[in-house]
Amino acid sequence: MIETQTNLRHSPLWRVTNREGADLPTMVHAGWELGSQYRGPLDEYQAARQGLAILDQSAWACLTLSNTDRLGFVQRMSTNDATKLSPGGGMKTIFTTPTGRILDETLILCQPDQLLVVGSLGMGAALFNWFRHYIFFRDKVKAQNITDTTARLALFGPSTPAALAAVLDVDVSSWSLYQHADIPISESAALAAGSTITLARIAGFGEPAASVIGTAESLTWLWGRLVEHGGQPLGMRAYDMLRIEAGIPEQGRELGEEYNPHEAGIIDAVSFSKGCYIGQEVIARLDTYQKIQKHLMGIQPVTTGAGWAESLQPGAKLISSTNQEAGFITSAAYSPALAGPIALGYIRTKWAEPGAELRLQAQGDNQLPVQLVKLPFVGEALRVAGDDVTLP
Repeated sequence: MIETQTNLRHSPLWRVTNREGADLPTMVHAGWELGSQYRGPLDEYQAARQGLAILDQSAWACLTLSNTDRLGFVQRMSTNDATKLSPGGGMKTIFTTPTGRILDETLILCQPDQLLVVGSLGMGAALFNWFRHYIFFRDKVKAQNITDTTARLALFGPSTPAALAAVLDVDVSSWSLYQHADIPISESAALAAGSTITLARIAGFGEPAASVIGTAESLTWLWGRLVEHGGQPLGMRAYDMLRIEAGIPEQGRELGEEYNPHEAGIIDAVSFSKGCYIGQEVIARLDTYQKIQKHLMGIQPVTTGAGWAESLQPGAKLISSTNQEAGFITSAAYSPALAGPIALGYIRTKWAEPGAELRLQAQGDNQLPVQLVKLPFVGEALRVAGDDVTLP
């Protein structure tokens, strides 16, 4: 994820989130400078597992689709069944290319007069240009990219419902997945009269999670109030630990036009009973004839010791016992729950079996043994291993 780049973009919450960490380490992804860590990745990880962690996701794509043909547009453009949407609900769907490859996996929130399209980090312009390309002259649909004028927070951890109840007087504990509502904010005199935020329940890492979308002013206020109620900022390093443990693919690593939904393991966002959409024929054919070339899987060292942190890196190749190239690493991190390094990677179908052993091509001619793991690494019942874990 780390890039060297000039003219970096920053979240509208950058100043307030940056104050939460002295000499805040940063990383750059898709032209955005992001907080790498605040109080340390292990503390932040444990907040997401045991308390409340707050991630600034303002760099993640946020768009709107409005006018009368908006649902029909999503129906013909993406993999899931938009006819099932109603105000207050939502769904995951994938915008795919004509060859069935992934442009982006998105969350659609259905509001009374528009659809909110929440996409991946740095994908706002790409999604907007894709929509514009496929909006035809007679279509009654309007796309807007509001990424740069909107702020977004993601909340993770078992204390999420209690914190939201205390700050916003809203009980999300009984909400269904992707249920959402516009919540008025009246507590702060610094906010404009009638200020509202959009609050949604989302899938997390096995713990309660929520997404909040609003103006920079509204979410700056909310950030401060959540911190007062025990919330801890979550940096990208701890986020990667959680994401990889949960087996969640990320744009630019496991998601992108190199892969299709079958390979990425996100087929739950695909309807096989709806009508035609862009890429539908290819995706259906892959399902019918079992022509999937590779699968996203977990990868874990068989042995422990020095050298893994340097070797288990994105791009590293995986070799079979017959010296054939069997796959490659896409993401890697230290897992506090498993007390060791773990990775995600694409494995060719011939070798994609949980428990199978491959060899990681390390520096020089070294090959280190690894085992394939069915995702996720960490289930809902597993919690942080302990307070005395140190990073290698």
